[in-house]
This record gives sequence, C-alpha cells and structure tokens, in this order.
Amino acid sequence: MNNYEFSEVYDILMRSVPYDKWTKFIDKRINGKKEILEIGCGTGEITKRLADRNYKITAIDSSENMLIKAYEKLRKIPNIRLMKGDGSDFKINNKFDGIVSTCDVVNYMIDDSEFEKFIKNSYELLKDGGYIIFDISSYHKLKSILDNNTFVNEEEGIFYVWENFFDEKNLISEMNLNFFIKEDNNYKRIIENQHQKAYQTEEIKNVLEKNGFKNIETYDDYNENKPNERSERIVFTAIRR
Repeated sequence: MNNYEFSEVYDILMRSVPYDKWTKFIDKRINGKKEILEIGCGTGEITKRLADRNYKITAIDSSENMLIKAYEKLRKIPNIRLMKGDGSDFKINNKFDGIVSTCDVVNYMIDDSEFEKFIKNSYELLKDGGYIIFDISSYHKLKSILDNNTFVNEEEGIFYVWENFFDEKNLISEMNLNFFIKEDNNYKRIIENQHQKAYQTEEIKNVLEKNGFKNIETYDDYNENKPNERSERIVFTAIRR
C-alpha cells in the first residue's frame, strides 16, 4: 500500500483513539506555554486540538500525503504551520516551549541511533525549561498482545485483516495489513507493511538522561498512573534543563 492510500484510510482506522484525552494530558504538562513542535503529526488530529487551545503549532511529518490530508483539515487555522520533516534531523531557526510526538512515532524509529538523534535534536530545538512528551507501544503490547495474532474488522466499507509477527532477536514487530475497500460492487485490495521497534523503558530513560534531559517521568497511556508490566502504551515526559 502506498502512503497516499494509507493516508486515505488512516482516520477511519484511528477513529477509536482518544485524542481529546491525550491533548488534555499534554496541555496540563506544557501548561499554557505557547509554541509547540509536533513531530509525526499524521493527518493533524492532535494538531487541531492543540491549536484550539491557542497553542502556536509547527507540525511536521515525513509523509507528504499525510500532510496533504492534514492541510485539508487545518488550512483555515492561522496558528498552525505544516512542514515536511523528520524528527531526527529537522532544523528550523526557532526554539519551542514543547515537543510532542504521539501514536507510536518513536516505535517506527527502528535503529537505536535514529532514536538517539531524535532525542538529541529535540533537546536542541527546545527552550530551556521546555517539555518533550512522547509515547511508545510497549514491549508487552508488541510481544505479548500483537505477536502471532490476527485481527479482522470492517469500518465504513473498509474490510481489513491485520497480521502481526514479532522478531524476538531484533525486537522488531512486523505488521501486515490487507485492506479491502468497497468500490461499487467490488473490493479493491491494498497491502500495507509496517515495522516497529520494541523499546524498553529504562533504555529510553537512559538516552534522555545522556542527552541532558531532567525530570524524566513515565505514565500509563496518558493517565496520571505510573506504567506497570501490563501497560500497552507508555508516555514519557522530560524537561530541558
């Protein structure tokens, strides 16, 4: 499946994501500071909600077609700037009060070196006292819940089969999605293959500390609770000091 087709079905597949809850959590941490860089904005659902709270958002994504969908939603909102970019090497003549990266963006950084570049670059892009907030799908989720499982569902005329395999040696989850999109009386088949890295919490904390971040905290899925061994989404917050 090419990126354009995936961007077309992305919002339908992500319809159950509690974006309002995530935005409330982010807003509480950044606490009214005004300039945010969003890395991996997708089609702009978090972007829009932060803009509605009067933040000035620079939102980047590496996919032009995701940005096209985001632009369709956000083009009339003056406090949003959309740009193509990657979190590991994005450069701009600006410093931000907060950096936000949600919905598994870090898991898609397959190489440890790419993740470290993302953290190092984020430190450089933040003002002193600025927050970084990002999440991961946990090792438990990728290994114990998704591995060797197949999910079948139908949403708004899109039937899909989602198969998952976990490479324990390399800590890589492979996700194979087959979409069948109804067109008149026929179905168009589209294939999407994705890979995610299963990061450990302590590994991520060590990289944050190594690159100068302080006040590192972890949370269970945008709740106030601390994560546990069965947490499926782990949220990290840290401050540039």
